[in-house]
Amino acid sequence: MAGFTDTLIESIKQSLDWSLWLYFLAVQLIEGLLAGFIVLLFLFVGAILMLNSFTPAFFQNPMAFFLNPANLVGIIGTVCLLSTILIVVLVFVASYFTGLRFNLFNGFMKTKKIDLGKAFEATTPRAFTYFKVSVVIALVVSVALLVLAIPALSSIPALIRTLAPAPLIGLAIYALVALTLFSIALVIVSPILQLLAPTAFFEKKGAIGTIKRAIELAKANYLGNLAFVLAFIVIVVGISLILSLILQFVSVFTLIPAIVLSESGETAAGAVIGGLAVYGIVFVILFLPYLIWSTLFEIIVFRNLYYLDHSLIEPRARPKHSSAPKRRKRKKAK
Repeated sequence: MAGFTDTLIESIKQSLDWSLWLYFLAVQLIEGLLAGFIVLLFLFVGAILMLNSFTPAFFQNPMAFFLNPANLVGIIGTVCLLSTILIVVLVFVASYFTGLRFNLFNGFMKTKKIDLGKAFEATTPRAFTYFKVSVVIALVVSVALLVLAIPALSSIPALIRTLAPAPLIGLAIYALVALTLFSIALVIVSPILQLLAPTAFFEKKGAIGTIKRAIELAKANYLGNLAFVLAFIVIVVGISLILSLILQFVSVFTLIPAIVLSESGETAAGAVIGGLAVYGIVFVILFLPYLIWSTLFEIIVFRNLYYLDHSLIEPRARPKHSSAPKRRKRKKAK
């Protein structure tokens, strides 16, 4: 456990490097602009397709057009198809930039220099592998949620017919228990999930091989890995809660002048605008650095966890019967 504690403390120190913040901010801006452009492009394509599907009958009687099952199925099908393609593209973009961040920091740790070009070169060959891993995990999670939801979905028609309070309470209890069990399951497998990205980008394995390797690494010291992940969550969520409380205090404090003015009968428009401006400035000051730091901290933590687990498992990876050839010491000729 000492190794995990030391690694976590060292990760916190590394996350405070301001030079890394600037590069990670640049990467986040590039990712955000690219994702925004892709969304706008799909919206434009969707609008064009929708306009092309509208026949002259639509402009004469729009309601009759939408009540036609064939037209409605075509529109819904187009929207579903474009939405699915958009989600797949955005997942690939997120996968690529996740790898870019890991390789950016990994290169920095090896050379003490930040090289975006080399990070792009290291990421490109492995991005599709991590994308496939993400798709596999998403499918597994979706199937698990669907299995949990089947009993609730099957009981909905009967609940609609009866509208009895007892079955509704039972359904609510079932939903709460199912979500609790699902959350516990996610926590149990969280060490494996967090090791998938560094494994995909640092090792030359396929999607299934990456998942198997992540499981192997997580098993190197499962309890240590689980405590490490939980400590990371506590730190990130704890800081987020503190910043949120500060922001709530600021929001209340900035609204006091508006409340006083409104009670005295004077206009409060200026005070409200000023309060909102102060609130916005404080929000940016607090949460923009937090967003950059939390992203950097996550990459550093799980990159370091990967190498820690790798160091724990490598000695056991060698067969017991094999041994490295012993070097004979040569005696110095007197």
